[in-house]
Order: sequence, then structure tokens, then C-alpha cells
Amino acid sequence: MFRFSMAALLALVSFAAVGCAALIKSNELWRQTTITLTIGVLLTATLAAIIGRADRRGVATGFALYGWAYILLSFVSPLGLRDDLLTNKSVAWLYQMAHENDSAVQASSPQPAIVYSLDGRLVVQGSGDAVRLWDAASRQQIVAGSVVSYENFGDIGHSLWAIIVACLGAIAARFFSSSERQGLDQVSTGSATSG
Repeated sequence: MFRFSMAALLALVSFAAVGCAALIKSNELWRQTTITLTIGVLLTATLAAIIGRADRRGVATGFALYGWAYILLSFVSPLGLRDDLLTNKSVAWLYQMAHENDSAVQASSPQPAIVYSLDGRLVVQGSGDAVRLWDAASRQQIVAGSVVSYENFGDIGHSLWAIIVACLGAIAARFFSSSERQGLDQVSTGSATSG
């Protein structure tokens, strides 16, 4: 029978709380924090899979393998399969639900940026991801509020998905290792009674 320990439940609630906070704020600091923590957790699991206690290596291996596989599929450029993953649709849907009434939300696809000077001359034209207002007198950027970009939200969402997928890998490894042990126990019990 599969049971959760109090430590596992505390970790789950903490993960959910930090994940929700990161997704709601979705700024560059939260993006960097979640990616760094995700990589740190996966590196720790990899180390545990290599040199950890023998009875926990299988779970750590499953966690690390599934987590790193998800990171490779969603973040690494040559593979870049993020758009083809179902988790990408869930992140996009969550972004839309969380920020549908937010006036500061940027469009999910970059909008063309055109900047004119005060006398009407074209200064910059290109592909940007935000509209920035500048005070002409002080030459300082005017910040009206925090802007939630889909890029930050998507990276945070996929970092959280990497941990969720890694947990599924740990559960699968635990299931297969317990099934394997039960099979070995039956084989050894059967051979001991028959011989």
C-alpha cells in the first residue's frame, strides 16, 4: 500500500505554495529562482541515484531520469519540443486563466515595436515584447506596474512541470522495484518449496 509521510505532505504543500506564488508574480527573479531550484533538485536526485543508499537508488533514479528528460524536451534548443508537449497547453491555459483580467499582461506572441521621437521621426522599429514609456525630461522609464510576460510564466510553469514529472518517475520506479521484489520473492518461495 502506498502512503505519504508527513514530510512528503509538507514538501507537497510547500511546492504548491511556492509554485502558485511564482506563477502569479511571473517576474524574472521568480523565473530564475524556479529554474535554479529545479536544476538543483534534479542534480541532488542524480547524486542520490549514483551514490545514495541502495534501497533508495531506484526512486532517485526514476526521479532524476524523468525530470531530466522533461527538462531536455522542454528547454534544450536542439530538441525544443515544448510546443508539442501537452503540458505546454496546460501552462498556456493556466496563463490565460490567471491573467485574463490583468491589464498589464503582454500578448503571448511578440508585437511589433515602433518608437517615434517627439518631433515625429522614426527612432526604432523591430520586434519587441513590451511597450515601455519614458519620461522625456528625466529620460527615465515609467513603470506603471509589474508586467507579466508569457516567457517568464512559461519557463516557471515548465520548471514546475519538470518536478511533477520527476515525482511521477519516482512513483513509477517505486512501483516497478516493488513489483520486481514481489516477483523475486515468489520465485525464491516457489523454488524453496518445490525443491
